[in-house]
Amino acid sequence: MVEFYRWSFPCLTAVLYTGGALIHLIRVLTGFSPTESPLFIDWVIALAALYGGFGFLIYFRAFGPCRNWRRAVVAIMVFHLLASAVVHIYIIVTQSHAILGIFPVAYSTAAFFAFLGLAWVAATSRASVVATS
Repeated sequence: MVEFYRWSFPCLTAVLYTGGALIHLIRVLTGFSPTESPLFIDWVIALAALYGGFGFLIYFRAFGPCRNWRRAVVAIMVFHLLASAVVHIYIIVTQSHAILGIFPVAYSTAAFFAFLGLAWVAATSRASVVATS
């Protein structure tokens, strides 16, 4: 089970960030409001973000010395995953997407590129995590 988790959380996180990049790209192109998304998506995001966030937190030491750029990016990714999980759990509890209304379309432009970068880091992190046996 440990081996499955060690293998799967970087892959799931890469898929999550790739999907997030696509959603933000669609928002930039069409201008739809995030308050119109179905609640099911928040469940998927919250569960996947918790799974990936705790995985990267548990295996954080696998990313080398503190001065390694990848370790700094993974720290940012852990914070983002766990914070976004909290936001999406809040949305599930309140049954309202009103909190997402604070993000303008310009945010989605920046988020698109950031999420692509984080997806790449998550996908290429699998080798570092699997190597820590």
